[in-house]
Amino acid sequence: WPIRTHFHIGSRVPIHCGASGKLFLSLMPAAKRRRLLHAAPLKRYTEKTVLDPDVLERELKRIRSTKVGIDVEEFVHGLIGLAIPVFDRRGRMCATVSMHAPTLRVTAESVLNFVPALQRAAAAVGATL
Repeated sequence: WPIRTHFHIGSRVPIHCGASGKLFLSLMPAAKRRRLLHAAPLKRYTEKTVLDPDVLERELKRIRSTKVGIDVEEFVHGLIGLAIPVFDRRGRMCATVSMHAPTLRVTAESVLNFVPALQRAAAAVGATL
């Protein structure tokens, strides 16, 4: 329990290497996504950051089908992120419910056990919109 992560309010995570950002990318129109990914070189934050837009597109296809964004140490060493979309009443993604956990406590496989709880939270947030 002494190990924790904390992102300050207003902190920013690059769209190509965070769970929420990748979820947003996966659900945006393909042409817009391609323009965004090819507009400038993607920046490396860790050795696991995906820099090749074609490789990232394959991952985004999987994320689009599962509606579960995940990043495994792509932005911060030792940190796994998980994100679930929040949809507004028109069915558009407007936010995410997400969590982060240190790799000392979870693996990429075990963090998926939190998906049902995050989906319930995302549905509750969406219902209030």
